[in-house]
Amino acid sequence: MKGSITDAFHAYYLTLSPSHSNYVLRIKDDISDGVGLPDWRLTLCLLFSWVVLFLTLAWGVKSSGKVAYFTALFPYVVLVTLLIRGVTLPGATDGMLYFVRFDAGKLLDPNVRDAWIISLTDTFTSLLAGFTIFAILGNLAHQLDTNIEDVVRAAAAAWPLSLSDALAKFTWAPQLFAVLFFLMLFTLGVGSAAGLTGCAVGIISDRFPTINKIYITLGITVLGFLCGLVYTTPGGQWILDLVDFFGGGFIVYVLAIVEIAAVSYIYGFQRMFRDLRFMLGFDVDVFTKICWVVITPLALLAIFIYSLAVFRLPTYDGNAYPQSAYICGWILTSVAVGVVPICFAHTFSRTPGDTLLQVGCCVFWPVPYFSNIISIFQRIDPLLCSCLYSGRTV
Repeated sequence: MKGSITDAFHAYYLTLSPSHSNYVLRIKDDISDGVGLPDWRLTLCLLFSWVVLFLTLAWGVKSSGKVAYFTALFPYVVLVTLLIRGVTLPGATDGMLYFVRFDAGKLLDPNVRDAWIISLTDTFTSLLAGFTIFAILGNLAHQLDTNIEDVVRAAAAAWPLSLSDALAKFTWAPQLFAVLFFLMLFTLGVGSAAGLTGCAVGIISDRFPTINKIYITLGITVLGFLCGLVYTTPGGQWILDLVDFFGGGFIVYVLAIVEIAAVSYIYGFQRMFRDLRFMLGFDVDVFTKICWVVITPLALLAIFIYSLAVFRLPTYDGNAYPQSAYICGWILTSVAVGVVPICFAHTFSRTPGDTLLQVGCCVFWPVPYFSNIISIFQRIDPLLCSCLYSGRTV
């Protein structure tokens, strides 16, 4: 019975996959002869996205603040709308019960045991999205006359296709719900991209304050659009997975370990905690200190070692990349990680000193910047400094 259910869903998936791969993404089966030319429809979508980002960030907080309200609230409106529609569909109850059903045996799983609930807002959003999606998947199981467990398991890797098809089968205004759903995904993407792009704009603006921020934003968005053109080609999905693996995989742990080592052990965790006390007005709790100094570095190091132990070169849909693609991937990794020694060498070369030992001591010996500020405040206004440092107000 289980085999027939799996075969039925596999046949259902095959009816969706060719349309998505061949018409929407136009994915190539092999990129050994190149990735191809950008698809004009995907290029227009990419251009529209970057134009929206430019309009969001060009005028600073005046524009990004208004967009932030919309991108933060609109997804909730869409999720509530889809939830109301989803719970009225046949089989929705089965999907939602499967979503909330508690399995005590899973508590022994390390992945579950180590999980932390970070934010009530995230939890609420996850529950809302979960009820919405599983209500629709429950309706999909009802239409296929299959078990909800098998549908959820088989649809995990193809949720955009299965959810899109489920929305298309709504009896009332399916186009409206489909537009709302994908517009919600677009606003979520714009919100995330605006934060990342805005960070880059802020860094460059601080480094070159004489340049108008609009020109900086325009330059970054144009550069982002040009870099994104490769993902609109028939081999774009291949390149996306390759860049994600070599540019956002295990090297993240390397950069995180270097960063936390520089802050906690080169600058010094005691100086860092004192600076935080000066800025916040109160001491950081002991548990947070232990996390920053001990738990987080050890956890990052353990995860990095594990990722190296299970390291495998990436493939796309079971097919290996050309050797040239792997070479490009390793070059990308080298550039990302190489920023650390390059910046160190730059700082080392510009630091004065008669011997290498003197230069090394100057490079690794931190300047207690905020401690100097405290000393200045103590000389100018001891009462103000005492209030700031103790967390009290004047």
